[in-house]
Amino acid sequence: MFSLSYYDKIYIFSLYPRVIMAKIWQFEDIVPGWIEKIASRVDSKPDGYALVGLLHDGGTDLSGLVFDELLKLGYSLPVGRLDARASLPDDDYSIVEQPSSIDYQVDGTHIIMVQDVFTDGKISRAGFNRIFSYWRPGSIELACLVEDDKVPRAFPIKPDYSALSPGIEGYVFSVNLDKRRVVAEEHIGQII
Repeated sequence: MFSLSYYDKIYIFSLYPRVIMAKIWQFEDIVPGWIEKIASRVDSKPDGYALVGLLHDGGTDLSGLVFDELLKLGYSLPVGRLDARASLPDDDYSIVEQPSSIDYQVDGTHIIMVQDVFTDGKISRAGFNRIFSYWRPGSIELACLVEDDKVPRAFPIKPDYSALSPGIEGYVFSVNLDKRRVVAEEHIGQII
């Protein structure tokens, strides 16, 4: 199904009538290479880039993590947060939006939109739509911690920078910023 490397751990919990398999990746194993990819791009135009953390229902805002890691490398980029739920095509208007805050000049700026888990592209597309409805950036690039490449795409969007693209099918990915890890869970059987 998938191969294990030295930093992978598998936990199997047998709870009748379901079995949960979890695969865990620690941030220190996957984030440094991801940040280096982003930094090499920012290095070409250090004054023209900014970060936007993409907020959505259940998502984790990783823009602060990316900002801190880039700052360690000597790059200080403006950071904003954007709630994209209002631009989702199947929007539930009963959901209260989180406050968005972009306190810098966006027109002409090269935006790196940061997302936790990229699946079918709907949330990324909503973020693009939300940005373009208010501003005209020079470009938008997508950086995601996890790219779930086994989910069929709803839109022809692919992340420019991804830290982890495990290629395992049937798993649900979550990012735990407090414990600094990514968890992939597979639910087997029925839950009664």
